[in-house]
Amino acid sequence: MPAENYEEMAIVNSELRFLTVELMKIALERGKSFDEIVAEYFSNAYKLKRKILTMHYPRDYKFKWNSAGAPRKP
Repeated sequence: MPAENYEEMAIVNSELRFLTVELMKIALERGKSFDEIVAEYFSNAYKLKRKILTMHYPRDYKFKWNSAGAPRKP
């Protein structure tokens, strides 16, 4: 594996560790499980993604959404 792939993997792992710690802090503050907070985080991320796409592509964006938050044509 090329050296740049290791470097990219290290960056991704570092960001995931940071995100995990932040989500754990939120779970502790709210008295909820980590899984509940992660589900909320992903739900919010998909809502934001849909909002951005529909704002930028209003005419072309007549998609239904699948459970993973990705557009699918009707």
